[in-house]
Amino acid sequence: MSIATALPVGALLDERSRAEQETAEARRIYQILLENAEDMIVLSSFEEKVRFVSAASQRLTGWTPEEFLQLAPLSIFHPDDREMATLVHESMMAGKREHTFRYRMAQKNGEWRWVEEYARTYLDEATDQPLGYVGTVRDITALKSAEDAWMH
Repeated sequence: MSIATALPVGALLDERSRAEQETAEARRIYQILLENAEDMIVLSSFEEKVRFVSAASQRLTGWTPEEFLQLAPLSIFHPDDREMATLVHESMMAGKREHTFRYRMAQKNGEWRWVEEYARTYLDEATDQPLGYVGTVRDITALKSAEDAWMH
């Protein structure tokens, strides 16, 4: 190999190594963000398959992410809130890009907790069709109690 070809190959290898390091660093950053987010983050397809749940699920519900992924999707909603959850789901499948809604979420200990979810659809890059949603879920139990007290 001549010096003339060795230099470009070496530069390409350096560039590839730098790109791999940047990718690894980006993954570490995303992992840190997901593991330390106060709100629970959910990635779900419209085929009722929850694909990812952040570590905050354990703090918010008592279930680990692995346990939460095994739950039937509608089972996390209080029976009185399931119709609303179904309507939100259908609306997003039909093209509405985002929803913010409140509901009572099941807890591993059998209790219910008031939460607010901001859900936004994600699209197929090729067809621009909605594939599922990313939901950010936060505990609003204290807020809901204060609102209820104020209303009465």
